[in-house]
Amino acid sequence: MTMKKILASLTILTGAALVSLLLVGCGKSGPAPLSAEGIDLQAELQRLQSNAVTNRQDALARIARLGPKAKPAVPQLIKALKDPDQVVRQLAAYALGQIGPDAKEAVPALKEAFQSDPAMKVKTAALNALRAIDPNAAPKVKVQNI
Repeated sequence: MTMKKILASLTILTGAALVSLLLVGCGKSGPAPLSAEGIDLQAELQRLQSNAVTNRQDALARIARLGPKAKPAVPQLIKALKDPDQVVRQLAAYALGQIGPDAKEAVPALKEAFQSDPAMKVKTAALNALRAIDPNAAPKVKVQNI
């Protein structure tokens, strides 16, 4: 390995370490844990009320990680299916699907999202959520060749 390659590698590693230290120093803990441990549903539901779209998106991603334990969030997730932000709507549908059969009260709202949302990703997330909640409630969809 040449000296230039070694120096380039060290520079990249040092930069990554510096970013990590800055995040910790700024009170950021980095990405949220992949497991549901440490996720406070009530705190995430508060964040879901934020005016900042990134806060709403982050809250929904964390709520989804709770799976069936997030059942108390179903009414707020149904409201989030009408959010102006497409990613929020998509994550709300995804979170409902992660809750599974316990989110059956969301079936009408998910059907509406599947039928009328302008974003294909939201429609897909709504369809997948319907399949996870009640496969019989999911519309039958034909896939056509493009």
